[in-house]
Amino acid sequence: MAFPRNSERFAFYDDRLQRIVTARRGVALILDGLCTEAAHPLPVGPLTQEQLNQVLGGLTSTP
Repeated sequence: MAFPRNSERFAFYDDRLQRIVTARRGVALILDGLCTEAAHPLPVGPLTQEQLNQVLGGLTSTP
C-alpha cells in the first residue's frame, strides 16, 4: 500500500480547512441575517480571488 505524498496530504487538509471556513462563514451570514439588531463582523474575511475562482470553477465543471 502506497502512502500519499506530503503535497497530496497538504492538498487534502487544505481543501477540508477551506470547506470548514466557508461553512462557518455561511452559518454566520444566516444567523446574522436572522438577528439584525445584534449584527457584528463576520468571523472570517472575504474569499480571495483564487478561492473564488476555485469555487466558481467547481460549479461549471462537468464530472
